[in-house]
Amino acid sequence: MKTLNRYGHIAPALFTLSIFGLVWRYGTESFLGITPKPFEILFSILLTFVLFDIFISEEGRILLHRIRPTLASYSALLGALLIFIILGSVFSFPGWIFHIKDVLIGFVNIIFSFIVFFVSAYTVVRNRDNLHRGLVALTLSPLVFLLAFIPKWQDFFINNARLIGAQNDPNITAIIIATGLILSSVFFLYSDSRLRLLSGLNVVFLVPLFLWADSRGANFSIALTLSLLAIFYLFKEASLQRVKAVFALFCIIFFSISAAYLVLPEDTRISIYSRSVVPTFPSESLNAFVLEHWVFRGDGYKYSTFDRNVSLDNFNLSRGDLWASALERVVKSPLGFGPAYHKWSPIGRDVGAHNTWLQVPLTTGWGGFLSWTVLLYLVFRAGLRATKKETLVGVALLAEFTFLLVSIVFIDAFTLKHLWLIMGMIVGYFLSQSNAEPKSIGASSDL
Repeated sequence: MKTLNRYGHIAPALFTLSIFGLVWRYGTESFLGITPKPFEILFSILLTFVLFDIFISEEGRILLHRIRPTLASYSALLGALLIFIILGSVFSFPGWIFHIKDVLIGFVNIIFSFIVFFVSAYTVVRNRDNLHRGLVALTLSPLVFLLAFIPKWQDFFINNARLIGAQNDPNITAIIIATGLILSSVFFLYSDSRLRLLSGLNVVFLVPLFLWADSRGANFSIALTLSLLAIFYLFKEASLQRVKAVFALFCIIFFSISAAYLVLPEDTRISIYSRSVVPTFPSESLNAFVLEHWVFRGDGYKYSTFDRNVSLDNFNLSRGDLWASALERVVKSPLGFGPAYHKWSPIGRDVGAHNTWLQVPLTTGWGGFLSWTVLLYLVFRAGLRATKKETLVGVALLAEFTFLLVSIVFIDAFTLKHLWLIMGMIVGYFLSQSNAEPKSIGASSDL
């Protein structure tokens, strides 16, 4: 009984703290070049605690036995995925011989991602309150990036006018912030007035941070996800009250976007204009209005002297040519290349594919890509089934997973911990529903 009590108090805290640790990815070189980050350290401790619970606690063993058939299916898929990765590495030898450290790190990251999936699922099934705490942590954790507004911290958080987070990639930082934005939007639509106010306030704080990261892929992904969320929300129950809620949410977002240009640095506003506004809106008059009134805030001198013929970062430069080269390699390499393929440049450039749907077959081959696709299908199906009664948690998880599926089109995210964490939470939530009726949307315990 003491074991159960310890699990009931320690595991939720570890799970929540590890999710908060996801935002902090800074570190220094260590053994094999692997930098233990807060999430990895805390989640490893949680793994130890879960194993202890399974071996010592009778309740833990009974729970594992009950969910074993479902987990066995996912284990088979991930096992096949790992085998295909090994085969890719074997048959691409000796191409990576001078990058063996990178390959080993790649294998460690892949295995740890699988562990994140299973531990998340087990932890959620063990105590569904862990899921609620985890969603709150994902919603609030991006607020740490508000430290970037402190001048002495900007050299750490900012690079080339973009918010890179804790010394990280701005595209990954945008995904972290977008997670909080999407979950806040779901809470705003599906919760009572008290939580709705807090959720709206969180949106106001997160939108400037999201724009600061200046990720065009994340911009497209979150716009599509929020649109689908609004359609789903209205389709389930068309009413004037729901129409007002959607209208209020998008008004808050629009206000936050407008207000962001009052607080973001000028070089960031110029970067957003050049990278996102001009390629997106063909209207010269609209672009001129944005440049004069949003970027330069009505400063006629800066507007008139700004060089509008600067080289713009278009799609072909940033993604198009790279994707074409990667796709050609995928077609010609059915076995893939294994982890860290980009280090020895099989696609002709010393970078990854910047597209997970290309990264996976380049890493795992055609067989691994099939296993990956089936895995995502099963998780998405579980997410859909979890939303049949439109619980707040089910909608939040499915909305977040939808965003991730779209956003990974623009980044290499095969080992992105956010992705594997959300997938595990979806599977865990789906399994937990087999023993308990989902709570109603307005129930406080479902928040």
